[in-house]
Amino acid sequence: MKKILDLADIRVVEFAALTKVSKATVHNWIKGTPIGTELVRDQVETLISRIQAAVKDGKLPLKDAVGRERLRILKVILQ
Repeated sequence: MKKILDLADIRVVEFAALTKVSKATVHNWIKGTPIGTELVRDQVETLISRIQAAVKDGKLPLKDAVGRERLRILKVILQ
């Protein structure tokens, strides 16, 4: 997970917002703590797949977006 987030230049706080969990939870996942329920695990795996596709397609990493605009653009790209 850490590798693809780094490659896509997605910050922990952004991934937490995208998955609707706390930053601490994302840090735990990165450290290897299992992702809780099957539903959340499926959602995270789908999001990671979308991030990988966006990197492959050249949509990520974002170059110039900052702050809330950056999160808004990420949500559009990854929907």
